[in-house]
Amino acid sequence: MEHITTELNYDYLVVGIGAQPSTFGIPGVAEHSTFVKEVRDSIKIKKKIIDLIEAANLLPVGDPDRKRLLHIVVCGGGPTGVEAAGEIQDYIDQDLKKWMPQIAKDMKVSLVESQPVVLHTFSSELVEYTNHIFQDTNINLVTNSRIVKVDDTHVDVMRKSDKSIDKVPYGMLIWATGNSVRGFTKIIMDKFSEQQTSPRGLLVDDQLKLKGSDNIYALGDCTFTKYAPTAQVAFQQGIYLAHYFEKLQKVEKLRYKIKQDPSISEVYVHRLQRLENSLPKFVYNYRGSLAYIGSEKAVADLAVGSWSNLSSGGNLTFLFWRSAYIMMCLSIKNQVLVCFDWIKVYLFGRDCSRE
Repeated sequence: MEHITTELNYDYLVVGIGAQPSTFGIPGVAEHSTFVKEVRDSIKIKKKIIDLIEAANLLPVGDPDRKRLLHIVVCGGGPTGVEAAGEIQDYIDQDLKKWMPQIAKDMKVSLVESQPVVLHTFSSELVEYTNHIFQDTNINLVTNSRIVKVDDTHVDVMRKSDKSIDKVPYGMLIWATGNSVRGFTKIIMDKFSEQQTSPRGLLVDDQLKLKGSDNIYALGDCTFTKYAPTAQVAFQQGIYLAHYFEKLQKVEKLRYKIKQDPSISEVYVHRLQRLENSLPKFVYNYRGSLAYIGSEKAVADLAVGSWSNLSSGGNLTFLFWRSAYIMMCLSIKNQVLVCFDWIKVYLFGRDCSRE
């Protein structure tokens, strides 16, 4: 399809284009890994796993290439990487074992994390619980190590403790760590280069207004703020900006009225000043963190008011995790569709077709 270019005029511009995965300049990552950022990435992962299984099934048991093809490496021990590893292991244990038990027996999932622990933002109890679940489900956890090079068949994993490098064969590398700015974000940063001094994202003030501009706002992963680049932050920023613009239109309406009639009463001028001063600032309300760790178990660090956290993990937390995601669906239609998908998977298993 041809690209269509047009020009749009705006009074206010809200930039919420997110970020793109960061390769940290590691050789081979961009060419040989699969990212976990967009919907199309998840489709690509599914197709790749099925291709690997079909290719490995043509090789005899014990063949080194068969072993390599059935090894999936996940880089990144945050919630995204942990959930990816857990979901793939669930597919192996709950579906692949029924249809291709010999393949399932040889299939292996490894998770590489540069920190000493996975989910390092969670409580130590939940970190230990996650390690225990990964051990039970045979997910190979490689911590305090980082990938330093990737080619089409092997990843070089350097252990931080002694700087030794292991050459690990793999069939698919899932890259789930780090963000970098998109091209359009760089264009905006260059336009306001004096104020936009951070290479990690757009700098905004307390009202999410772009520093250096009077009519551009930004939210989400394309910004660099004191908050973590999570969906929870972006969601609250979106709600905030909706309320902010609702009040801003009243300010603009009054400004226009005063501009059209300079002899207007001082009462309107004072009212305008009050409205301008009443424009709210963004305040982030941390509600906690959730992560699915596989085997129908999840972990949760929940904020209880502003004074305490509640930590939990297990099957009940998994039900809470699902409930939370249902509530985050933007329409009742999507909520129903997601519920039906879960019921279908529970009754009949996952869709193992390639398309």
